[in-house]
Amino acid sequence: MAEDMDLSNSDSETCSPKPCPEFKRTGKCNCIDKCKLWNNSKFTAELRLSTSEKSIGEVKQGKDTSTLDEDFWWEYISPDIYVDRPYYEPDTFAIWYLQELLNDENIDKDEVSTYLLRFETSLVAEAIKEHAECSLDPLFFAVAANRLDVVELLINYGCNVNAVNVRPESKMPLLAFAILHGHDLRDTTEIVRTLLAHGADPSVIGTELFSSLGEPGNSVKHYFPKSKNAAWCTESIWEALRTSLNITQKYLLNKATKLPIPSPRRKQVATAFHYESLFQVPFNLIGQDAAVQELITALLAHSLLDRTKPLVVVFAGPSGHGKTELARQMGALLSLPLCTIDCTEMYYKTDLLGPKAPYQGHEKGSLMNNFLSENAGKPCIVFLDEFEKCGEDVHEALLLPFDEGTYRDQRQSADAAIDCRKVIWILTTNCADEEIQKYYSQHEEELMDPLSLPLKDRMELISVLETRILKTILKPRFGAPFTGRITRVIPFFPFSPREQLIVGAKYLWALKKELAREISLCEADPYLLRHSSLTFESSDLEVYQVLVEGEYDRTLGARSISNAVKRKVKQEIVKEWLLKDALIEEMDNLQPLRKCNFKLGVRSIKEGEKTLVVRLEDGSV
Repeated sequence: MAEDMDLSNSDSETCSPKPCPEFKRTGKCNCIDKCKLWNNSKFTAELRLSTSEKSIGEVKQGKDTSTLDEDFWWEYISPDIYVDRPYYEPDTFAIWYLQELLNDENIDKDEVSTYLLRFETSLVAEAIKEHAECSLDPLFFAVAANRLDVVELLINYGCNVNAVNVRPESKMPLLAFAILHGHDLRDTTEIVRTLLAHGADPSVIGTELFSSLGEPGNSVKHYFPKSKNAAWCTESIWEALRTSLNITQKYLLNKATKLPIPSPRRKQVATAFHYESLFQVPFNLIGQDAAVQELITALLAHSLLDRTKPLVVVFAGPSGHGKTELARQMGALLSLPLCTIDCTEMYYKTDLLGPKAPYQGHEKGSLMNNFLSENAGKPCIVFLDEFEKCGEDVHEALLLPFDEGTYRDQRQSADAAIDCRKVIWILTTNCADEEIQKYYSQHEEELMDPLSLPLKDRMELISVLETRILKTILKPRFGAPFTGRITRVIPFFPFSPREQLIVGAKYLWALKKELAREISLCEADPYLLRHSSLTFESSDLEVYQVLVEGEYDRTLGARSISNAVKRKVKQEIVKEWLLKDALIEEMDNLQPLRKCNFKLGVRSIKEGEKTLVVRLEDGSV
C-alpha cells in the first residue's frame, strides 16, 4: 500500500528544486532532466493559458512572467506533481493512479468517479489518511483539474478541506489554491463554495480581501494581511488573490465568517437524525440566512421532541426569493425524495389526491397520492407551491395527514392507512407579502444582515413576525383547524443590495456557461449561438451594479433581475451576432472559444447614468 501511495517522482534527485530562468520566462525549457517536473505538469499549460489571459497577479497587469518572484511561482505550480509511473490500472486502490486520471485530459470525466467507487469507502479513506500525513492531499489534484464531482467524493472519503501544501517551500491552503485556479475560461466558484460548505476556514484568506465587494475598477486599496492565519501568504500571492477573487467568492467567504459554528451537541443531534448536510444549505442559497437557520432549528426540535407527528412548515414571502430553491436544496442535500405540487390547479380534494375507489379513474391515483404510498413510513418532502390558491376542499383533505400522520391510498378499496409521520410538509404562500415587506422596512438595518445579530435578538425578531402572520393572515385565510396544525412559519425577506449583485452574477455566469457549450446543427433541436465567450471590459462589480440598478423588484425577486439580463444582455448579444455574415458550422467547435468573444462593458450616457453595452470583437467570427 505504501508503494502504491508514493506520489514522489522516482527521479526526484535529478529534478531542480525550482524552475530554471528560461522556464520562468517562457513557460518551457530544454533542460528535460532538471525541469522534468514542470515540463510534464498539466498545470504548466494552465499557467501559460492564465498568463496569456492576464488572469493572475502581475500577469494581469501585462508584465512578463519573469517578473514574478520565485515564491509566487513555487507556491502556484508546486501542487501539480508529475508522477513518473507506467500508465496501467492497479488492482488495489492507488492514489498515484487517481492523480494520473485527474491529470489526463483525454480521460472521460466519469472514469475518475467510477474508479473511486470501485473500492470500499473505508479502504479509500484509510489510504487517503495515510497519504495525507506525509504528502500532498489528493484534493489539490482534483481542484487543479477543476473536478467538482471528485472534490465532493474525496471529501466524503475523509480528505481535509483545510489541507495545506506540505512542501517546506509552500504553505498555501487548499482554499487559496482553488481561488487562484479560476479565470475567465475556467470558473472555480463552485469548488470554493463546496470547500466552504464542508468547513474550510475562510480566515486563511485575509479578511481584508472579502469584507467588502470593493469598488468599480478595484480602486479600493487592499492592505497586506497581518492576521496569523494568513501569515503563509506572500505579497505576490496576495496580489494574485486580490485580482482573482470574483464577487460571488467574496460573498461566500464573508458569509462563512458570519455563520454560527454548530456546537458539538448540535452536530451530534444533526448526525443522529441524518441532518448534518443541512449545515451546507446557506452556501447554496443567496440571502435568506435567517430563514435557513430557523428551518434547521425547526427540523432538529421536531426530531427531538415531536416526531410522532409530521412537520408542517410554511415558507411565507414574496415570489423569487428562494422558497422553492430552499426546498429543493433540502431534498438534494438530505437525499430525500421530493414531490412538488403546483397548487394553482388544486381546487378540489380529487385534484390533489385523485378519485377514491371505486370511482372511475381511481386506479391511476394522483402525483401526491402515489408519492405518499411509495414512501410510506420513510422520510420525504412534499412541497405544496402557492398553497393559498387551493380550494377549501383541499384544506380539509389535509387535516388528518397533518395532524395524525396517516393517509389512505385512494387506489385501495380497503381502509389501509399509510404512515406519513416522517413526511416534511412545506407550504409556500405569498399572502403575507405585504406584512413581511412592511416588517422588513421597519427593521431593515437588522434584517439586512441577520447573522450579525445575537442569536436571541434574531429569534425574537422572527418570532414577532411569525406570530403576526399566523394570527392576522393565515388563521383568517385558512381557518383555525388548519392553522393549528402548522408547526412553523418561516418568513423570507427581500434581497439586500449586496445580494442583488450576487443574483446578477449568478445569471451572467449561467449565460457564460450556456454560450460556451458546443454548436449543434441538428434539425430537430439546433443550437447555433454557442461556442462563444463572454468577458467583461469593465470590472465585474461595475457590470453587476449597472445590471441590477433600478431593476430589482421586491414583488418579483430574482425574476426581475433575470428579466434584466434578458433585456440588457441576451438581446444585445443576439443583435450583435446576427450582424455577421459568416455561416455557422459544427466545425467551429474546433476553434478556440475566444474566436467568438462578446465584450460586456459599461458606458456613461449622461451625467450620473450608465448603461451596459455589448460588443462582438472585430474579426471574431
